[in-house]
Amino acid sequence: MQLSWFYSKPGTAIVDLAMDLDSHGKQFNLLGVAYREDGSVARRLGDTLKLDAGAPALYHYSHQFNLPPGRYRVRVTVGSGGEPFGSAEKTIEIAPWDGEMLSASGIALSVKDYALTGVTAGLDNSLLEGSRRLASKGRLIVPMGGAQLPTGQNGLFYFEVYEPRLTQATAKQPTQPPLIRIRILDGTTGEGRRIPGR
Repeated sequence: MQLSWFYSKPGTAIVDLAMDLDSHGKQFNLLGVAYREDGSVARRLGDTLKLDAGAPALYHYSHQFNLPPGRYRVRVTVGSGGEPFGSAEKTIEIAPWDGEMLSASGIALSVKDYALTGVTAGLDNSLLEGSRRLASKGRLIVPMGGAQLPTGQNGLFYFEVYEPRLTQATAKQPTQPPLIRIRILDGTTGEGRRIPGR
């Protein structure tokens, strides 16, 4: 399971939950709970998936929901026919943001992206209904169902930067977008790694 988050407005974040499920059954029941640090329930999730005979052996599931800034423990249990057969648990910490300062979202890891096509391809998220698209440069990023990129496979990561000056800028006082510098460290050695950008 992977949890990533993106601000929808000051004080509210959209949490993107992604899981890869072994589709050995024709129907899944998913029950999820987001717990606050004091153990109280901040959000409950529930979903039922009915898969057809042609469903892939590994089914990719995604769901988005809102949470205010804070630290949470998210637990999702998956079952079929009234019997649970698996669960996953992760913590997520959403930093506070008041809309007045430069900030960044969480990071979504991915190994898949697709070209955006159709009449809505160039539209901003605020103009669309439904799930928030994680898109950049005409490509839609699909968060993977885990937090570790596979060895020997190209990986992608997606995040958003929120610069209040850009929304306040006018034609008479244009503002340049912030320059972003990314440094990736080797988890074993701590040394910087050079990777090609896209």
